Amino acid sequence: MGSDSRETPEQASIRLGLPLDLVMEAEGFQDTGDEVWPDNALVVQVFVSMMTQWRVGPGGVVGLDYGVLPIIEERRGVPREERSFVFDGLRVMEASALEELRKSEG
Repeated sequence: MGSDSRETPEQASIRLGLPLDLVMEAEGFQDTGDEVWPDNALVVQVFVSMMTQWRVGPGGVVGLDYGVLPIIEERRGVPREERSFVFDGLRVMEASALEELRKSEG
């Protein structure tokens, strides 16, 4: 058809219930690797892949759904010996994202 059916950051922000700046930051991580230290590149890839896996409760976003993490790790090719490191890094990024989300909520 010739039209690009890719979701815009604005549409993703609305669909995910996340601030546009957070979605834009995640989009930037996908497009360039220059801002990420090589040791953390895999952690960032997993975090970006998890961006659609936020659990939301009555009070807003509460955290990532770790139930899908093994699937993401497999798809991203995370070696078994690095999964603990990636999980720890993911939790740091999640905590930071939650802090920013809570700031923007009120």
